[in-house]
Amino acid sequence: MLDAIPPIAKVAKIVGWSPSAMVKMAARYGHFSTDELRGAMETISRSRAGGEYRGRWIDWLLR
Repeated sequence: MLDAIPPIAKVAKIVGWSPSAMVKMAARYGHFSTDELRGAMETISRSRAGGEYRGRWIDWLLR
């Protein structure tokens, strides 16, 4: 899981990946747990104006 390793930008710098390679490698080899995704969605939701659909959006996305 991505939370168990150093930040991906540091890994990319160490191994010499370009920014585009970094994105490709993160997408290919990185795996997020449901809790990590839920936390990210809650952070995004708090940073935006509230809305009645916010909770449903998080639930839908994490199905």
